Order: sequence, then C-alpha cells, then structure tokens
Amino acid sequence: MSKDVFLLLCKTLVEDFGLPLPQRPHGVDIVESVSMFIFVLRGFPSWDIEDRFQHSSETVWRLVMSMLKAMKEFTKAHCRPIR
Repeated sequence: MSKDVFLLLCKTLVEDFGLPLPQRPHGVDIVESVSMFIFVLRGFPSWDIEDRFQHSSETVWRLVMSMLKAMKEFTKAHCRPIR
C-alpha cells in the first residue's frame, strides 16, 4: 500500500467511520493504530506487535478492537457481497 493510500485510509476511518482520536497528548496516534491493525491482519503474533510498537498487550488489544469497529462500518459502506 502506498503512503498516500495509507494516510487517506487513516483520514477516512477517523472522519467517516468513527475511529476515535487519542484523548491524551501522549496517546497512540491514528497512523500507529492502523499500522498495528494491519500487522494483526497479516498474522503477526501479539508479542511481536507489542514489542515492535512498544505498547502493552492491553493497549494493543484496545486499539485493535477500536479499529475493528471502524473497519466494520467501512466494509458496510464500501464492500458488496459476491453473488
């Protein structure tokens, strides 16, 4: 995925599909949240994601669940079932 497409995905998920922005100045930013979600989809083990992004398992899980909700809405809007 190109950088431009990735950043557009991040922006779309926030503006149109309810992906929450960090509540604190030192919170995890959207780019990092989407990156972690992509790593989960690619099948990386949780310990590797925690180590790579330097976050606890609780933080990774919370962010991935948040992304999952936004992606569910994204999928409803942009994907059609195969007939």
